[in-house]
Amino acid sequence: LQKLPEGVEIRRYEPYIIAETTVDAPGFREAGRQGFGTCASYIFGKNKSRNRKGESEKMAMTAPVRLDGGQKKKTSISFVIGSNYTLKTVPRPLDKRIKLRQVPAHTLAVKSFSGPPPKDERVVRERQRLESVLAKEGIS
Repeated sequence: LQKLPEGVEIRRYEPYIIAETTVDAPGFREAGRQGFGTCASYIFGKNKSRNRKGESEKMAMTAPVRLDGGQKKKTSISFVIGSNYTLKTVPRPLDKRIKLRQVPAHTLAVKSFSGPPPKDERVVRERQRLESVLAKEGIS
């Protein structure tokens, strides 16, 4: 973890699993509304456990909720699955719109903010601030 000015951090993430859905909605707010419920249903039990025959399994809610896209017609929404699961042990989704996949290790520049899915204008503004800090720090 490297702390930079204005609340920006450089974080290194180890590989992790996500439950992801893609919605036909531009913008983070509308897409987040549509996709959040689908992902939440999966972790709260709309799944089939691989350990308990035929039963569903409730999983803990984790952070962050990831949104990817926003400016395009399709946006992906995903929940990070707890580290106690592997792709072989994580419950199978019952909803075909949920896909499970492993995200490889990576490094990101982040600036946290909480609340409901932000308006697209705020996402653009926060991204510009983050990129400005990175430029001032000589990080590309």
